[in-house]
This record gives sequence, C-alpha cells and structure tokens, in this order.
Amino acid sequence: MASPTVRSLLNADRSTALSALSDNFGDRYLIEKNRVFRGIRLAAVQAGFKYSNERNRNYDALPFAQLESVLESTQLPYTDNITALEQACRANPTLLWNEISEGLKRNYVFHESCHAVARARFGKLPTEATDRVLRVLLEESFANACELIGVIDADDTFHKVFYEHNSYTALFEDRSLLTRAVDRFGEDRLMKFLILSYLHANFLAGSFTDSSLQATTSLAMGEAAKTFDRESIKSLRTIGKIAWSLDERFREITTGMYLRTVHHIDFSVGKIDFLKLIRSNPKLIDAISDLARTALPSPRTN
Repeated sequence: MASPTVRSLLNADRSTALSALSDNFGDRYLIEKNRVFRGIRLAAVQAGFKYSNERNRNYDALPFAQLESVLESTQLPYTDNITALEQACRANPTLLWNEISEGLKRNYVFHESCHAVARARFGKLPTEATDRVLRVLLEESFANACELIGVIDADDTFHKVFYEHNSYTALFEDRSLLTRAVDRFGEDRLMKFLILSYLHANFLAGSFTDSSLQATTSLAMGEAAKTFDRESIKSLRTIGKIAWSLDERFREITTGMYLRTVHHIDFSVGKIDFLKLIRSNPKLIDAISDLARTALPSPRTN
C-alpha cells in the first residue's frame, strides 16, 4: 500500500466537529468518522472533562503513574503535534507519511478519555483493596475494549493512519471478525463481552479456557447465551483470545507498577475471582452495560 503524503492527511483532517482538538493529528477526522472515538469524546465532555495542551512534565515522563492525578484534575493532557507537522510539510511539500510517522509524537486522549468516562460512570474508587483493584482494572478493560471495537470504522488508509496514531493498539486485521460479531450478537452485548474478556487478561487470570469463555459469555450475553450454536461459540472464543493476547508487558505495567505505585496495593491479582465479584454487584453490571452503550451511541451504517 502506497504511503499517503503528509499534506493529503492534513487536508483530510479538516472537520469542524464540536469538541475536536484542532492541534491533535487526526482528532478532527476521527471525531467525524469514528463512532467510538466520537462517542467517548462526547461522553467525556458531558462528564465535565476538558483537554489541555499545556506541558504536563510528569505525564510526559511517566504517564501510567499520572492517571489518577489526571482524572482528579478533570484535565486530560495532550501535545500539539500539528504545528511541527505543518512546519515539516512546508519545508518538504511532498513529504510522505511513512518518512515521518515514527518520529511524530502520539497522543492518547482516546484511551485516557475512556478512563474518564468509566470513572464518571462508576464514581469514586472504593477503599477496600480487592474492590479497588476490580474497579481500576474494569476502567482499563473498558479502554482496551473501546480501542479494539473502534477499528470497525477504520475502512480507508487515512482513517487507519489517524486511528493508529491516536491509540495504543489498532488491530485492523480483526475488523472483519468484529463486524461479523456485531451482526451476530449486537453491539451492546459484544462490547460487554469485550470488556469482560479484557478484564480476564488484565487480571492475569491464565489462559482463556472453555470455562472462562462460558462464564464471560453468560455474564455478557445473559439468557441469549443458552441458544448460541457452535459457530457462535467459536466466534466468541476467537474474540476472547484477542483480548487475552493483550501485550504482556502492557498488562504487567497496568497490574504491577500502576497498582503498587499509585494505589499502594501489592498482591496477586490473579487469585481474585473477579467474575464472582461482578455477579454479586448488580449496580456494577448495570454500569458495565451503560458503558457499552456509551461507547457506541449511534447505529452503525453499512
């Protein structure tokens, strides 16, 4: 696939959508074209969060350790990465994206906004250690699930470039699988399944076994799960394994460094029966359902 020019990308990123960040590369395009990106942004703004391009040195240096302070401040940081790109483009009007892509600083306001939306919906973190771990990892799992399902709308080169540069992960090779799963199970139920599958991964709960699949499916899909045929179960198993294959180092950072340094919790999260904890808390199940709908507020168009 031929690389687009930087100028063509900048020209495509010209939407005037409300709440778009004009100095974040691809932000305006994604607000306009990507339902999950747009839904999360609107929900974050409605929850009272704002975006700031003022230098946040601590966030620049160690972003995982700053998540709590960022959420408490309701100011989500990002870097102006458009001004320097425009300057480079003026110096070389034929500059190709693949000549500069690795050097342009990424912004992760999509991921951080997912945390903000989840925090607003769940409310203040509990003080008891086990409940606190569950909530923190539910928020992270929601962000992971949003980044995965958001690739469905990335159906052209420009969209993929912008999405990849605004996300931690961009598994475009799974678009067809996810699209078929949406048609088969419905967006809300699939999104709940993804959140719970990523929660399995973030809890370092071992391999995604048949019993894990059954428990996750039952909680996400309800009574409908009892009617699924072999092909449906096979599809869910494949999707569950996508979530479980979340980068191991990324998981270790989330469950290790973040929990120890920020929340002062140091014990084996793999021993927590997180699904049992969720089942015992109907309000938590309702909140997960609400988050699933928040991520996809508008219907998909073919």
